[in-house]
Amino acid sequence: NKMPSIFTFSTGLLAGFALASGLSWALNRKRTQNRKRLMFNTKVKKDKLESYLKYHRAVWPEVEDGLRKFGVTLLTIHAPKDGGNVLQMYIETDPNVDLKDLGPGSEYRSKAKVGEWENLMDSFFERGSWDLMDHVYTLTPHSSSNSENPNYGTA
Repeated sequence: NKMPSIFTFSTGLLAGFALASGLSWALNRKRTQNRKRLMFNTKVKKDKLESYLKYHRAVWPEVEDGLRKFGVTLLTIHAPKDGGNVLQMYIETDPNVDLKDLGPGSEYRSKAKVGEWENLMDSFFERGSWDLMDHVYTLTPHSSSNSENPNYGTA
């Protein structure tokens, strides 16, 4: 009766780790491939910028719960470092989410605290809302959104 060597044990452990890592990567890749990705921009009224930023340091839990419930899987808002008032928001959603599910008149906004929050945030914007931006380009570890052959300065 021979005991397995440390080499055999280490090899098995390494193989198990590699298999688990590969499976995790594949599942995560599948989840991210099926997401809808959206980018928006807006201008906050200059006199409201500090209030807007302060509110977003303590977003109401009803808003966060509602966004998750209605399919938002990632939401980030970015502001310029120089104190500028043009903000950008990136959202990832489940593929079946329609923006109408989150907009005015939606079930999401019908919840009292959510409606109050969204109306307050809209009042901070110069035009009263976020503007959807057009997708230009995406790069991932395995692909890009190139649809034409490279153009080396001959556009």
